[in-house]
Amino acid sequence: MQVSKTASVLVQLVAYAIAITVAVAVWQLTPQLDDLWRLAVADFAATAFIFLCSVVLNNSSMYDPYWSVKPAVIASGYAMLFGLNELPAILLFMLMMLYNLRLTSNFFRDWPGLKHEDWRYKNFREQFPKAYWLVSFAGIHLFPTIMVYLACLPLYFGMKASFEMNWLGWLGILVTVAAIVIAYVADEQMRSFRKNPLNKGKNMNDGLWKTQPTSELFRGNDDVVGNLFRSVEPQSRPLVDRNWCTCHHAHVHVCQHSVDGQTLTSKPSGL
Repeated sequence: MQVSKTASVLVQLVAYAIAITVAVAVWQLTPQLDDLWRLAVADFAATAFIFLCSVVLNNSSMYDPYWSVKPAVIASGYAMLFGLNELPAILLFMLMMLYNLRLTSNFFRDWPGLKHEDWRYKNFREQFPKAYWLVSFAGIHLFPTIMVYLACLPLYFGMKASFEMNWLGWLGILVTVAAIVIAYVADEQMRSFRKNPLNKGKNMNDGLWKTQPTSELFRGNDDVVGNLFRSVEPQSRPLVDRNWCTCHHAHVHVCQHSVDGQTLTSKPSGL
């Protein structure tokens, strides 16, 4: 689809504004459900709307910003629902928004617009020509939504519960901030590398990319790495810690190569 980048960004903004409105409406219409089930249903509705946009525009990359927009929306919703009255909740909210600002801005800086579709999605079109949109809904839209939903569960407990942070909590903040900085530096190094026409077809092996597994891990998961170090009051520790660890591992192993890796991976720059 040949659309300018400006027009493409506008389409994305309108689509996601409507998707958020749909999610809020579904949340309001399901007061009988527990909070996390309400969130799941609202999340599904927003995903379904973005999928319809993908079909209409014939471009599954409409979903790509969902990875980073969704956690920011959820964090903002919890801030309004529970308030930001505790220091841990404030810090968790700020770090989540900082992470999502980095990831979302990084996507739009390099995104050519709706004329571009992720190369992996194009491969799916070739592999499953007759069932592509089923594959797109299940694999490109719904499955990532489930994974990010699981990764965001700690937000609910972290922003709702009242707890005190000990030195592990502060260490978690330090690790998270460091991860965001490392991810930003790695992205800028890759961006500079790709701007040089002499690097076409080459792999990036300089700077932080000398240790590729480390940079890739931080770039895709800097929002949750520090959460492993969160500590809560004894009465709520088992529930929160269990959810934090479970969601962290799900996010690390399944979502490591998410949308952030779409435009800035270490594959040959000519691809």
